[in-house]
Amino acid sequence: FARAANEAEFNAYIANCQARALYDTGKTASYGDKLLTLSTCEYSQKNGRMVVVARRMDA
Repeated sequence: FARAANEAEFNAYIANCQARALYDTGKTASYGDKLLTLSTCEYSQKNGRMVVVARRMDA
């Protein structure tokens, strides 16, 4: 869960997510977007975690 206080913090969070990403979907988030973060165990390292961050898309 991340709550950015301003646009600069949000952009830094997104940049950090992109730097750690295993996959590049070609999509990104913009300040004000709603994000969903899912976290689960990842067993390739001790106490590893796999995190998925998704952006809400309205129909």
